[in-house]
Amino acid sequence: VAYGQEKTKKEEHAFKAIEKSLKDGSVKSPLFLFGREGYLIQWAVSAIIEKYVSPAVRDLDFTRTEGNGLSLDTLVAQCETLPMLSEKRVVLIENFPLLAGAKAKGFSESDENELNEYLKTLPESCLLVFTNESADKRRKLYKTIGAAGACYDFTELDEKLLRGFIDKKLRQSGKF
Repeated sequence: VAYGQEKTKKEEHAFKAIEKSLKDGSVKSPLFLFGREGYLIQWAVSAIIEKYVSPAVRDLDFTRTEGNGLSLDTLVAQCETLPMLSEKRVVLIENFPLLAGAKAKGFSESDENELNEYLKTLPESCLLVFTNESADKRRKLYKTIGAAGACYDFTELDEKLLRGFIDKKLRQSGKF
């Protein structure tokens, strides 16, 4: 469920929430996708890229970077680059250690503070997506992403949701 949403009797799974956001065009930036369902996280990233990045200029308007060893200057430069022919430039940062509560190589405490401030003023033309297996929800960075954009916890699917997801994928591929 997205950070900041009020809890209802039965929480909506993250993949359903992202699916709705993609349909109505209300995807916020920055995004943090984390949890046990790695396949669904990859599905969400692919759906975001498909929605916002033109296939003709995918190499220019989509950037994938490993989070460990990433510098603040590199991250800012990627986000500040304007998209060529796409609706938005999508910047994917995979396995960013700071969001899991670990130290990041090349990131000082002042860099982390600068990143927190930068995320509040992210350009409209950029959709910044962080992914990770786990999250430290106590971190200031997690809270900043939740306030400026959204955090989605991809928890394990229950049987009904899993069957529905599989059925939908099979129908889309013409196998069912």
